[in-house]
Amino acid sequence: MLISALIVGCVAAYYFGLRPGAYAAVATFFLGLIAAAVPSYALAINVCIAAGTFAIWRVGSRRPQPADSVLAVRFVRRSAKRLFAFFQGNKD
Repeated sequence: MLISALIVGCVAAYYFGLRPGAYAAVATFFLGLIAAAVPSYALAINVCIAAGTFAIWRVGSRRPQPADSVLAVRFVRRSAKRLFAFFQGNKD
């Protein structure tokens, strides 16, 4: 549930900006809660989440990326490089 919310939020943030990505992540999280509470709707909700993520990817790949998502990707890449370098340096 949380992993799917993070994935949908990251995909939406990458293609549409940080605020729509946050909205998509919160909506996915609450849909996951509903799926956990009402198991008879779980399959339909999970298929809806998967189809929505696919639609975000297909529509978003044809649009120019907003400036805030480009900055967020740069920040994540820089942080990942620093974290990787930190762990590589402390292995000795």
